[in-house]
Amino acid sequence: MVPDTQSPVVDYSTRASDKGGGIFMILLAAGFGAITWYLFDLHMSRAGWRAPDAGGGVVTGIALGIAVWALAAGIMRLSGKRLGRVAGVVLLVLCAVGGGIAEPRLGKAKVVADERRAWDALQASGKTYEDYQTYERWTDKPRPGTRANRALAEAKSEAARMIKYNNRSVGAWRLLVDKCNREMREFPGEDMRPAIDYAYDEIGKIYAASLAELGEKARASVTKPAVAGKPAAAPIPEDPAMRAAFRTVLERLVRADSDVVWLAFATDSQVTAPAAAAGGTAPAEKLIDPGDAFARAQDDRRSRSFARSMQDTLKSAFSDQLISLRQLEPGDKRDGRIVFDVKCVTRRVPGGMVLTREGKEVGTLFNIEVAWEFAIFDTTGKLLTKSTSRSRPGESLQLKRSPGDPDWAAYSVMMDSAYYNYCREVTGKLGLIPPPTRAYFEFQQ
Repeated sequence: MVPDTQSPVVDYSTRASDKGGGIFMILLAAGFGAITWYLFDLHMSRAGWRAPDAGGGVVTGIALGIAVWALAAGIMRLSGKRLGRVAGVVLLVLCAVGGGIAEPRLGKAKVVADERRAWDALQASGKTYEDYQTYERWTDKPRPGTRANRALAEAKSEAARMIKYNNRSVGAWRLLVDKCNREMREFPGEDMRPAIDYAYDEIGKIYAASLAELGEKARASVTKPAVAGKPAAAPIPEDPAMRAAFRTVLERLVRADSDVVWLAFATDSQVTAPAAAAGGTAPAEKLIDPGDAFARAQDDRRSRSFARSMQDTLKSAFSDQLISLRQLEPGDKRDGRIVFDVKCVTRRVPGGMVLTREGKEVGTLFNIEVAWEFAIFDTTGKLLTKSTSRSRPGESLQLKRSPGDPDWAAYSVMMDSAYYNYCREVTGKLGLIPPPTRAYFEFQQ
């Protein structure tokens, strides 16, 4: 019989049976059949969050085409026939095109079916946060309103968890609010306000409970007996206006984007006048030069120390972090920020003190007076309260000297003590428990 060389599909040439080659091709077909099933199953398993695309379908189709070609070629080899190259290419192309068309359609149908099944399960459930999470795992396009409902369910779940473990956290609620705001920006149709309001209500409960707890602590600290060997804490005069303003600040922080309050510090050192301007208490040649005690770098160091002491006081006042303090640098914006504003003016005043070292008179320290002003401004720049006071740091001060300290170190220590004690005064007037009194101060560069 003469072979038909014009056939595009089968080569009917008479050849001996090739059992070894046929078995190999059948095994190859089985391998690519397994690969085809793996790819199809992989693409379908991903359909819960993304339907397969045409590219993936083409890859599956190519694997299927190779499997079909190898199977046909193997069977024909066992019968002593051969599969033409053109036929193999046609099979491969048909399977690739078929895979690119069929697999995305099958995947889309699966996505729809999975979403419908997950939605029905959600409607039949208690609609807890976990139920909404389960539903959203089966679709990348939840039905309108689902995200908002899930957010509210998450807020209620968080509240139950905090009550169960007695661990209410403002930070956790603020993270939830941030998450809701991000989703509202990403999905404008989702109304997250019920979940946000729920979170703010819970934050308000924590603030109210913390304020009540602070009041108990403050009353306990006033009646606490002095400890032997330690200096008695100086009483802080009450300032109802400042305490009311501080409460207003905390109430506004409840619904604020963050718990940050900004501390602005302004200093003015007026200590360079001639000695006669200070009252002429001592000849100029005997006055100890102030050196760098009133330099800008020293004032900046003291303001940072003031901020740290105040932040530590705020942190220890509440069982949870309700308020954070950051320093406002000169030129930074104030709009939209709650600001604690501190102003400090240092001047020479009449009088002086003799400084001695090892029993020998070194010179005279001129007296200084510090005028303080503390004010609180809300986010619109409105003044909530203002308090002024004056201090004479040299009147009651213990200086711990170290070898090598310059003579002007006494001035620097006087100012350090003024800043520290004013922090005690401010925090006490705000209704907080002020930092402990200090027996002495050491010179710091």
